[in-house]
This record gives sequence, structure tokens and C-alpha cells, in this order.
Amino acid sequence: MNGEIQGCYQYSGYVLYKVKVAVENPDNPEVPEQPVTPPATPGTTTPDQLPHTGPTEMALSIIAVLAITIGTVYWYNSSKAVKKVTIGARFQDTAAKIGDKLDKFEATIKKYSQTIKNKLTKK
Repeated sequence: MNGEIQGCYQYSGYVLYKVKVAVENPDNPEVPEQPVTPPATPGTTTPDQLPHTGPTEMALSIIAVLAITIGTVYWYNSSKAVKKVTIGARFQDTAAKIGDKLDKFEATIKKYSQTIKNKLTKK
């Protein structure tokens, strides 16, 4: 092996590690000191004052909510229309296939009934 590992399943294998821990003074191990309180992470403190929200921000938030609502309604109605069209098209295709089979069946029955009628009238 040259140290390259291929990426296919046929090249899979296992890697085993043996680790041996050596301690210099097992009778008196050194334990690192733990901090008493963890440092504060950014963003977890309470601000002294709230951000200013004026009429512009309120109008923008109302417009955003309306845009999201209108988009959701439009998506729902269009997906409903697409389902209706695709199901209708499938139904029409199926009805056409069934109609063709019924026409063939009707022609076969007419042929057999004519044959039987001819045999009965010959006697």
C-alpha cells in the first residue's frame, strides 16, 4: 500500500489504534483549575433600552405579513388548480382508453351475435 485509500466500497476496511497512556506521577495527579463562572456569551445580556420602532417599521411589518399571507393563499389556490387539472387529464385519458375497449368489445359482441343469428336462420 502506498498510503492512498480509494473511495469505493470494495476498498473499505478498518483502522485500529492502540493507545497507551503514561502518567508521570500516578500518586499525585495535577488537576487543572476550573473557572468559577463561565464567561458570558454575546447576545445573552438584556439591553438597557429597547430599539426604536416608529411608524415606518410598523408599516413595513404589516406589508410583510400581508405579502406572506397573499403568497400563501396564491400558492394554495394554484396547487389546488394544478391537482384538479392533472387529475382531470388523467381521468379523461382513462375514460378514453375505457371507451376504446368498450367499442372493441361491442364490435366483438355484434360479430358473434351476427354469427349466431346466421347459424340459427340457416336451419
